[in-house]
Amino acid sequence: MVRARRAGRSALALIVALGLLGPPAARGWPTVAVRAAVVAWSPSALVVSEVQTGGASASDEFVEIANQGLAPVDLTGLEVVYATSTGSTVTRKGTWASSQMLDPGRRTLIVNGAGIYAGIGDVAYTGGFAATGGAVALRVVGGPVVDAVGWGDATNGFVEGLVAAAPPAGSSLERRPGGPAGNGLDTNDNATDFVVSGTPGPQGLSAPPVPGSPTPTPTPTVVPTPTPTAVPTPTAVPSTTPTPTPLPTPTAVPSPTPTAAPTAMPTPTPTASPTPTPTASPSPAPTPVPTPTATPTPTAITTIAGARGLPDDTTVTIEGVLTTALGALESGRTAFVQDDTAGIALYLDAPVVDPLVAGTRIRATGTLDTRYAQRTLRIDEADLVFLGQPGVPRAAETATGSATEALEGTRIVLHGTVVGAADDLADGVAVSIDDGSGPARIIVGPTALGASALVAGSVVSAVGPLGQRDSSGTGATGYRTYVTLAGDLQVAPPPTPTSTPAATPSPAPTATPSPTAHATPTPPPTGTPAPTASPTASWSATPTPTPSAGPTNDPIASVRSRAIGTVVSVRGVVTAEPGRLGTPPLLAIGDGSGGIVVRLPEGRPSPSRGTVLVVRGPLADPYGQLEMRPSVDGLATAGSGPLPTAVAAAAGLDESTEGRLVVLTGELTAKPAKATSGDISMTVAGSAGLDVRVYADASSGLGVGSFVVGARYRLTGIAGQRATHKGALDGYRLWLRDAADVVLLAAPAPRPTATPRPTATPRPTGAPRPTATPRATGGPVAVTTIARALAITDRDVAIEATVTAGASLLDASGRRIVVQDATAAVEVLLPKDTAAPGIGTRLRVAGRIGSAYGAPRLRAEDVERLGSGATPAPLTVTGALTDGQVWRLVTIHGRIDDVKKLGDRWRAEVVVGSQHVLVTGQPGAGIPVTSVIEGRDVRLIGIVRRAFPSSTDRRPTLLPRSAADIDLGGPTGGGTGNGAATGSGTSAGSTAASSGSGGATGGGTVAGSGATAPDAPDVDLAELATVEGDVVRVGGLVTELTADGFRVDDGTAIGRIVLAGDATERLGLIEPDDAINVIGRVTRLDDGQLGVLVTDPSSVRLGSDPTADGASTGAASGDPALAAASAAAPGASLAVDPLAAGLGADLGGLPGAGAGLASLLGIGVLSILVTVLRRRQTRALLAARVSARIAAFAGEPPPPGPSESADRDRVPGVAADGTAGPDGAERGVSVGHAR
Repeated sequence: MVRARRAGRSALALIVALGLLGPPAARGWPTVAVRAAVVAWSPSALVVSEVQTGGASASDEFVEIANQGLAPVDLTGLEVVYATSTGSTVTRKGTWASSQMLDPGRRTLIVNGAGIYAGIGDVAYTGGFAATGGAVALRVVGGPVVDAVGWGDATNGFVEGLVAAAPPAGSSLERRPGGPAGNGLDTNDNATDFVVSGTPGPQGLSAPPVPGSPTPTPTPTVVPTPTPTAVPTPTAVPSTTPTPTPLPTPTAVPSPTPTAAPTAMPTPTPTASPTPTPTASPSPAPTPVPTPTATPTPTAITTIAGARGLPDDTTVTIEGVLTTALGALESGRTAFVQDDTAGIALYLDAPVVDPLVAGTRIRATGTLDTRYAQRTLRIDEADLVFLGQPGVPRAAETATGSATEALEGTRIVLHGTVVGAADDLADGVAVSIDDGSGPARIIVGPTALGASALVAGSVVSAVGPLGQRDSSGTGATGYRTYVTLAGDLQVAPPPTPTSTPAATPSPAPTATPSPTAHATPTPPPTGTPAPTASPTASWSATPTPTPSAGPTNDPIASVRSRAIGTVVSVRGVVTAEPGRLGTPPLLAIGDGSGGIVVRLPEGRPSPSRGTVLVVRGPLADPYGQLEMRPSVDGLATAGSGPLPTAVAAAAGLDESTEGRLVVLTGELTAKPAKATSGDISMTVAGSAGLDVRVYADASSGLGVGSFVVGARYRLTGIAGQRATHKGALDGYRLWLRDAADVVLLAAPAPRPTATPRPTATPRPTGAPRPTATPRATGGPVAVTTIARALAITDRDVAIEATVTAGASLLDASGRRIVVQDATAAVEVLLPKDTAAPGIGTRLRVAGRIGSAYGAPRLRAEDVERLGSGATPAPLTVTGALTDGQVWRLVTIHGRIDDVKKLGDRWRAEVVVGSQHVLVTGQPGAGIPVTSVIEGRDVRLIGIVRRAFPSSTDRRPTLLPRSAADIDLGGPTGGGTGNGAATGSGTSAGSTAASSGSGGATGGGTVAGSGATAPDAPDVDLAELATVEGDVVRVGGLVTELTADGFRVDDGTAIGRIVLAGDATERLGLIEPDDAINVIGRVTRLDDGQLGVLVTDPSSVRLGSDPTADGASTGAASGDPALAAASAAAPGASLAVDPLAAGLGADLGGLPGAGAGLASLLGIGVLSILVTVLRRRQTRALLAARVSARIAAFAGEPPPPGPSESADRDRVPGVAADGTAGPDGAERGVSVGHAR
C-alpha cells in the first residue's frame, strides 16, 4: 500500500513551485520536446490533467489534478479556481485547508456536486463552467499559479500559450499523452498539451497511480543486484572465454543462450589450455567484479517518503529523527522515525539492547515490510548509526477524523473529548477521542499518562506518531496515535462533577431563580455553590448532566459552517481575554477542532485566559469575522484547561485559521504604525512570501518600540478578519495578546550586509559603476529566470532582466523599478544610494524575493549593469487585466469611457472588448490629464500593477510610463476630436467648466481642486477627542488604504479617514505615501475609534495638487517658469512659487498642511517642543512634495529639501529631502510595502 506523510506547510511554496516545477524531461514520465509558451509560471509536475465542461447535463463536470512528479505533494494551501472567458470573474471550486497528500502518479477529483460524478469526487463545488470558453487553474490560495488550462474562446490571464479546443458535451480535455501513459506533457501551451477525449476518465484519490508506480522500477537499484547473480561465481565463465573458437563452430550465433551447451565442452578441454589463458581472463573478470561493488548503493540515502512507496522486501537506507524511544513499543521492538518528507515504523529483529531516546537522529538500513497494514522498516539494531540529537520534530496539528493513511508514521497532535471507556493494552491505555470530525484512537504509554485519568468527557490533547494495526484485512482501519513521551498528554477533567449536583434537584426547570435551591432539604449548603452552574442549566432543555458531558456542545469547527443567526452551543478554552482583539470587548475561545470569537455580554466579568467557557448564542459575522453573541445567561464558566496548540500559519491566514490560536514566522520589514487609540499595526512577510497584517491592542502592552525593522520573529496570536466588503475572503489579521507572543528569532540581517559597500567604493574602477559595488555583499548566486525566482522565498536569488519601468513611476523614492525577462516580471527595490537605471538597461540583480501589497518584490542587495538591451515587446491584452500579468509590460486598445483627476494623478476607464480596464496616470509619469479624452480611441502601453489588498475595486491597473505610451486616436462615438471638453465634464482645476481644448470630455469629472472647499480649523490627529462632532481640517501622509478610506500620519498620531457619499469617488485616486489633507466631521466610527468622516469630494486634496484654493497660475503671477509650464500643459492650472510653498502660513495654498502652526509659538515645554518638531518636519515634507511636483511641471529640478538636522525628528519613512526615504520606499511594508 502506497502511503506518504504530509509535507510541511512552511515548505509548500518550495515543494510546489520549485522542487516540482522542473522541466518535463527531468521527470520519469513520457515527454515531448515542444517550445514552451511564455507565461508567468514554469512547467509543473502537479498538473491539471483532465477537465470536462458538461455532458448530458451541464452539471456533468469535473477537474482532475495529477501528481506527475517523483515525490509526494501536500495540497494544503492550494486552490482550484475557474475563470470566465475574459477573466472578469474568478471563482474558487475547491481548496485544501488541511493536509491532503497526493502521491506520485495519483490524482484528486474536484466535481460539480449536482452532476453524475458527485459520487466519486474528492471535493465538490457548485456552479458550472462555460462550455464555449473559460479556464481552470491550480494555484496557491490567492497567489502564484502552479498550472492552468484554457479552452474555447478564453482570453484570460490563465491561458497558457494557445487555448485548447472547447470539448463537446460528453467529451473532456485530457493532458497528453493520456490514458495509461499518464499526463506528463507540460509545455505551457494548452493547445499542444491537451487533446479532446471522447471517453472521459475521471480518477480520484481512490484510483491507482497512472502510470502504475513509474518511479519504483527505475529507483530500486535492483539492476546492480542482479548483476552479481548474472556473473556466475563459478570460474567456469573465464574458462569459457578461452574457447571462443568453438563458439562460432557450433553456430551458436542464433542465440547467446547456447553458451550453456559449450559449458560441457570446456570441461573436456585440456586444463592446460585454460591455465595460461586464465591469467588474461581473470583480469577482465575482476573488472566486472568491482563494477558490482555497487554494493555501496545501499548507503545512498532514500527519503522516508520515497521508501514508503517502494515494494516490500526492498533494502533501503534512511535517515531521520526518532519520534519515540527506540523499542518503546511492542516489548522493545518497535519505534517510529521521521524526516522532512514522511515517517515510518521501525521493527527490530530482537528486543532493543541499547535504547536511544526520542529526538535522536539515526541512519537505519533495513528491509521494507507491511505489518498489519502499517508501513515498516525491519532492521537489525547493529545496523543503526547514531547521528546526533536534534530533538523531536514539531507535531502536525490534525483533526481527529483526518488521522488516517496520509499521515501514517508522522508525529501529529490531536485534540478532542474522550468518548467511551478506556482499554488496557500492552503498550498503554487506549481510548478514543473526537473533536467533531470523527473519532481517533490514542494509546498512551505509562510515561506520558503519569497520574492522569482518561475518563469519558475529559478534554484531551495528545501528541505522538500515527501508526496502524489493521486486523480487518482492508488496510483502511486500525489507525492509532502512540503517546509515549512525558508532556505529550494533557487532560482537562470533565466538567460533569460541577454540574451534576445542579441536576439532581428535580426542580431543574425552575433552576433559574435561585430561591428554588432552598426548596431542597439540607443539601442546599452544598448546592449554594451550584448557582454558578445554574446559568448552564437555565438554557439547557435537557438535564444539566447532558450538556456538561458534551453532546449538546458542538465542536467549534462544526458550528462555523452554520447559517448566520443560528443559535449554537460550544465549549472551549479562552485563548484571548476580552479587549485583546480591539473594541468592542471581544474574546476568543478554542477547542481541538477550531476557534471562534465571542462578544462578551455587557455586565459579565472578563474571564481570564485558560478559563473553560460554555457559550450559547446566535452567530453573527460583522466585517466577515464569525462571532457568537450570547446573552448574559448564555455564558458560563466550567473550570480551567490547557490552551489548544497553536496552528502554524505558513500559508498565511484564511477562513480555516480564523478564530484560532496561530503561530506566524516572518520578517518585519517596516516600522509599525500607531493609532490614536494606542493600538499598533504592522505587516510581516511570512515564510511563504505572503504578507500578513498583525495588530496589537493597546491593552497588550506592546508598542512601536517592541519591534525592530528587519528582524525575524515568531508571533503567536488570534486570527481575526475585517473584510473589505460582505462575503469577501480578505482582511485577515493576527492579534497579538501580550509580550509573550513575540519571540525574536534573528536580528536584522540585511543591514550589516550593506557595510561592505564602502570597502568597494574607494576603488577607482568602482566610480563609473556605482551600482556594482554591492557585489561585496556575498558569494555568487546562480542566475535563474524570474518565474522560478518568484517561487523561492527562503534564500537569495539572482536574475538577469531588462528594465521596463524607471524609478519615478511607482513613487518618489527613486528606488523602485520594474524588470522583465522572457518568463515574468517583478518589481525591484534598489539598494539605498544606487543610481537608478533607465528603461532598456539590462541588469543582473541578486537579493531576496518578498511581497509588497500582495505583489512580488525583489529586494536587491546586488545590482550590476550588463549594458543595454531591447525592451521586451508588450503582451497584447484583449480583455480584462489579471493578476497573472502583474508587473508585465502590456498593451491594450480600446475607448476611453471615463476620466477622473485628483491632484496630478488621474484615473481612466478604458473599454477593451467587453471589459473595462483601469488605467492610472501616476504623478511620476508626468502625463497630463489632457492626454486622455473621453470618447476617444486609444492605444496604451504600460505596467500592470495589482490592486491594493484593501481596495474595494480588485481589478489590476495599467500604469503608462510616459506620454509616449499613449496613442490617442479619433473619437469612437461622438466628441469633437480637438481635445475639447464637449460634455458635462468639469475640470475642477479651474473654477469654471472647460470647454474647448485641453479639457476633459464627455461626462467625466476631472476632480482637481477648483471647487471651493469649506473652511475649517486645523487640528492635530492626536487632539480629535477634544473636537468630537466638529468639522475640522487634518493633513499628513497616507500610511494605509482601507475599504472605506485611509489612515493618515500627521506627526502627532495616525488617524482614520472615512470617505462617504460623493467623496467615495476619490478612493481610487489615493495611494500610500500621498501627502493629503481633508475636511470632515470628527465622529466615532463603527470600530469605536474617533475618525474624520468626509462626504464632500472637494474636501479631499493631495499635497501634490498644483491647483489648490487661492493659487494663481504662473502666467498670472508673472513667473516665467510657471507660465512656460502652463503653456506646455494647456488646461492645467499651476500653483504658487515652490519656494514660498514651504514658508507661507498655509504652505502655498496647501490647506491643512500647516495644521497647528500656532502651537510653534508655545515652545517652552519639552513635550510640546517634540510635537512641534515632528509637525514641522511633516510640513516640510508636504512643501517639498508640492515643490517637486510644480518643478516637474515647469521642467526645473526641485529645490533642496529640509536640512539634515531635521532628519533626526523626521516622520518615519520620510527622508530629509522630502521624498520617501530609505525606509519610506518600503514604508508600505508596514502595511504590505508601498506601491
